[in-house]
Amino acid sequence: MRVKKLDHVAIVVENVNKALERYEKIFGLKGEIIVRDDMGIKFGILNFPNFRIELMEPIKEDSVIYNFLKKRGEGVHHIALEVENIEEAIRDIKNGGGELVDENPKEGLHGYKMVFIHPKSLNRVLVELIEW
Repeated sequence: MRVKKLDHVAIVVENVNKALERYEKIFGLKGEIIVRDDMGIKFGILNFPNFRIELMEPIKEDSVIYNFLKKRGEGVHHIALEVENIEEAIRDIKNGGGELVDENPKEGLHGYKMVFIHPKSLNRVLVELIEW
């Protein structure tokens, strides 16, 4: 698998508006808010020159991050790596003994293809692979 770059770090927060305001002040950047009702997540996005930070607040109890926040509180949820070919990456993960959260890529926040490597494959770290 060819990893092109770190794409983003996703952080679960209780209040995305307050968190984004703090991040904007500290880093001197202007962020944006994106609400995805279909995902049950309100995002705060900060774009840096070579990667971004995605702040995530659950807005529905069936959101994938709702339970994360209730059980673990605020903190890093996952890191995302951009790969050249997601299908090739999936094959390499399986051939290397890794497990995926889902077998098939889904559509991510900005329309890219994405798949998650199960945390038990990588020392309890959730890693998202994306292809633009």
